[in-house]
Amino acid sequence: MGRDYLLYRGRLVHITEFFTNFRSQPPNIWWPADRAWFVATDIDLDSTYIGASRDCISALLGHTALEAVPADPYASVAMTADTINLIDRP
Repeated sequence: MGRDYLLYRGRLVHITEFFTNFRSQPPNIWWPADRAWFVATDIDLDSTYIGASRDCISALLGHTALEAVPADPYASVAMTADTINLIDRP
C-alpha cells in the first residue's frame, strides 16, 4: 500500500475524540481486544466494511439510523457501483 499507519490503543468510547479533538481522519482499521468484530474504511473509498458475528451484522442491517447493506466479495468498490447513493455520471 505504501502508507504509514499509527497504532492507537484505548476504549471504544474514545473513538468520538477523533471527530472532536483531532479533527482528522478517524482510524481506518479498528477492532476490540477479543477480535469479536472488525471495522475497515479505506481512505480512498466511500464505504466502511464490518466483519462480525451474524447476530451483530443482523443488528447493523436492521438499524434504522444506518445505511447498511450486506457486502458481496465480488462487488465493485467504485463510486459508480453505489446503487443507493446515485451520483451524477458523465
